[in-house]
Amino acid sequence: MLLNPTSRSSPCSTSGQPFTPPLAVTHRQSLSVFEVGEAASLGVKEIAENGNLAPLQGELGGHKHVADLVIALGAPPPILPGTSRSFTINSDTGPNTSHSCPC
Repeated sequence: MLLNPTSRSSPCSTSGQPFTPPLAVTHRQSLSVFEVGEAASLGVKEIAENGNLAPLQGELGGHKHVADLVIALGAPPPILPGTSRSFTINSDTGPNTSHSCPC
């Protein structure tokens, strides 16, 4: 997966905004990271409002339906305008992938 905050093809295209490093998780379908129209969990809320990945990492890190969880920190975080971040994530429990994108 490649995230470039200044690319027009990026799912989170902005005008010069730095990005919190992405958190990506592969999981079974029975696990939902968020639902449209529902209240966000503390972990999702913290990423959206404060760029704080730790609560969601804690919520998902030991979950039995999570195959892999990756935070693409790089050096240095955050992802600055004009730069990109790539990472690899594995899945052996199912095809579902969720990722944070604080746009």
